[in-house]
Amino acid sequence: MLQKTFEHWYQEAREKGHAEGHEKGREEGIAEGREEGREEGREEGREEGREEGREEGIAEGAHRRALEIARAMMARGIDIATIADITGVDAAELAAPKETPEDDEA
Repeated sequence: MLQKTFEHWYQEAREKGHAEGHEKGREEGIAEGREEGREEGREEGREEGREEGREEGIAEGAHRRALEIARAMMARGIDIATIADITGVDAAELAAPKETPEDDEA
């Protein structure tokens, strides 16, 4: 009888331990999965930000170069409408006073 009681207790404890271990492992797995997902999301966000920054920098550089060319054309007496048509720079921007490098840094 004592043997059966011990075996029954042992089996219950084993099942309880297994269930608790399973639940703890599941919770740890979920937490780990969430953290991995967050890290992947952060890395994807950083990469997208870098790509957007590159694209914006390239576009800004191209625009500045177009302005330089447009201003050189203006210095040679070419009319603003023609310059705007050729360079793609807005005529209003060409008519505005030239920005200095210090203006860009502010």
